[in-house]
Amino acid sequence: MSNYLAKKEKQKSKLSLFKLGFFAALGIIVVNIVIGLVIAFLGSATPFAKDPSQDSPLILAIRAIAGFFIAFLGLMTLMHKSFNIGFIQNFLNKKEFPKSMFGYGIIYNAAAVGCTGPIMLGLMIYAYSTGSFISALTSFLIFSLTMGTLMIFLTILIGIFKSIIIQKMIKATPIIIKTAGIIMIIVGLSIAILTLEGNKIFVKVFFPFLK
Repeated sequence: MSNYLAKKEKQKSKLSLFKLGFFAALGIIVVNIVIGLVIAFLGSATPFAKDPSQDSPLILAIRAIAGFFIAFLGLMTLMHKSFNIGFIQNFLNKKEFPKSMFGYGIIYNAAAVGCTGPIMLGLMIYAYSTGSFISALTSFLIFSLTMGTLMIFLTILIGIFKSIIIQKMIKATPIIIKTAGIIMIIVGLSIAILTLEGNKIFVKVFFPFLK
């Protein structure tokens, strides 16, 4: 968003900035709600075992793979590697507002998988564990509205103080990248290893109230 606004010669009004953020947020919300509907439906049809110690081998495999994937994203972060998402900027350059912002919101989840992926994964696991369509969909709705609100707020903030914010972000980026990468590696490997070592260990660590 900073890169997009930096290319605009004229200073945009707060209303224009709100519209930019709104359409980007709308794209994010639409995608998250669609994902939420699908996961909520599947979760209500085939819920996880209420007692995690009774999860099937398939569920254990999914959990372990997810853990390794999170760790892999953390390693990519530390190595300053990323998936090729240059098409996003090309999309923004070729399209005009508001279609470009709405399109950006739609592909935001794919672009920011290193950030939102673990949260989305947690929501999916929650959806499967509850077995309730309403509860699962509500959690995705709250998550979507939170992301949308932050997108609008940050767009306005960046539009007003874009030069200052960009400078601060550039200075803070190395620390943020290293911290995020280390955390993702620790969390991902912990989930994967505890699962592979035996579901009893996983349950003992994360669900100590179960016997």
